[in-house]
Amino acid sequence: TRASSTGLLEDWTRRQNTAALTQFEERALTVKQTPYPRFSEYTLDKRRIAEGDHPRIIADTFGREATYLDYGAGPGHLVTLLREQGVSKIWAYDPAFEHDQTNPPFDVVICREVIEHLAIGSVATVVADLVRQSARYVYLTTRFHPSPLSAFDVTDEHLVDPTHITCLDQHLLRAMFVMHGMQRRADLEDKLDHLKKWRVLVYEHI
Repeated sequence: TRASSTGLLEDWTRRQNTAALTQFEERALTVKQTPYPRFSEYTLDKRRIAEGDHPRIIADTFGREATYLDYGAGPGHLVTLLREQGVSKIWAYDPAFEHDQTNPPFDVVICREVIEHLAIGSVATVVADLVRQSARYVYLTTRFHPSPLSAFDVTDEHLVDPTHITCLDQHLLRAMFVMHGMQRRADLEDKLDHLKKWRVLVYEHI
């Protein structure tokens, strides 16, 4: 009957969520953040090719007069490429590099391909810091779990990069921004995700 089928589905969902939460807790306690990757091959010329038209799209989306922070900027190649697009008020932050002192809040805080390098326990802290340093927008990309069955499912991408230790369910990461009082800008996500990789998040302060 429909009622019994519904009950079975609800029971399976509860057990799935419980198992996923247990695994999430175990991973949070045992998987430690790896050292920051070396950037010897991460040259400006290679990034210019890889970025293509994306710096212009970022500048067109958020404006060239806005103030920007690239959070987790590495050696600062995106900052250089955005400056070439006429964005002059932009700063870089990365604990592995010495950059100029920042002065939050910024109109736009960019955090691209950082979250997957963090231990689970650091993700919520970084999200809170992104929100704190943003006066209006947070623009984030990361690697997500490819086929989660629960919001608590988390995996890694060791075959892609051994430092990709935390690939969350996208809904869980989105919920963190909502709990900080930000709202999703799906229109801006679509504009920035011009390659349709479905890994772009944009949130705005209400």
